[in-house]
Amino acid sequence: MTAPATAWGKFYDEDFSFRRILDNIGAHGPLLGEVLDARAQAVLEVGVGSGSMSAFLSHYVPSVIGVDNDDAVLAKAEETNRTMQGRATFRQADAFALEKVFPATRFDFAISQGLLEHFSDDEIRSLVAQQVAVASTVLVSIPSYWYPQQDFGNERLLKPEDWRRILAPLGLRVDVEPYGFSRNRKNLFLWKPFHLLVRVRRE
Repeated sequence: MTAPATAWGKFYDEDFSFRRILDNIGAHGPLLGEVLDARAQAVLEVGVGSGSMSAFLSHYVPSVIGVDNDDAVLAKAEETNRTMQGRATFRQADAFALEKVFPATRFDFAISQGLLEHFSDDEIRSLVAQQVAVASTVLVSIPSYWYPQQDFGNERLLKPEDWRRILAPLGLRVDVEPYGFSRNRKNLFLWKPFHLLVRVRRE
């Protein structure tokens, strides 16, 4: 049975293309590479999108779980996982209540790509706090201030210092690493990062 269409469901409802998936995986190498270099045993993806990242990681990480609150998105992720012959599992869950969903599970990493920029400052802090509660390290990939467009329409395109300010009240160790450098449209000699990798862990 096909899940009913939603705004995010329609956003990810595209024909599968290995080339498109490989482009996406390659574009976010810093996030995926850190997880794999650490020899992670258990990874939680919060907000699964197309499902390609969880499916990819599941070939190298023994336990990969993806959570989302949108049934249509989860259905697409399951389809991608099957096509990529992945071993990831997906479940419907509230990202603001991860401690209740996983009370006895400790992940090596909680990851997300293209999630937090859709929320307010307070919501971002709540989401990250929930991820830190269930994972040793939180890795967040987000489009930066220099990203050329709002893909979904409500993205907050912020600078590294904005993310440090937003997360500072949590009292956690926060590192922000720019990646995906491209030429600035207004000045072709100026390279700016299209993405930021935010790393959060307890001190």
